[in-house]
Amino acid sequence: DALEAQMQASIFPGCRRSPRLENESLPERKFRIHAAIQICSLVRGYQDCLFFVSASQPVFNRDRFLRLAPALFEEKRPSVLPDGISHFAERSQKILSPRSKRFLSLLVNSQHFHQLLERLSSEETAFFHEVMESIEAEEDSATGTKSYFSINFGSVACEEATE
Repeated sequence: DALEAQMQASIFPGCRRSPRLENESLPERKFRIHAAIQICSLVRGYQDCLFFVSASQPVFNRDRFLRLAPALFEEKRPSVLPDGISHFAERSQKILSPRSKRFLSLLVNSQHFHQLLERLSSEETAFFHEVMESIEAEEDSATGTKSYFSINFGSVACEEATE
């Protein structure tokens, strides 16, 4: 198939099509992966706030997450001085976003988030773990930005979890 060849040569080398998504086109797959990256990026840092009372009972320190989560912070916009000249700091400055804090507070209090925490060790969360690992691994230390175009999704564990 031409689509299969195109999928193999895509920017996501080694990806295999999931049996549940046989009619998925390359742009649909790219969109789905990009959406997964964006959603998982919201909960970056959750591991630092997760403690286990027992193997099946995770305890999430919500307050700590809502102080430290990378998604809480956004870059401060450059200020304009009275003479109309923009002031750009040499380093970008991150500030706490009240809007992001409200959103993340609702997210971590949702039933779906708590179900995710309860199922972290199950095979059905393999794709979540793969995305989270790639997000952490792809950060450019010089700029602080991420490049997701080299990410390879579709590990055997993920494929098995979808069946």
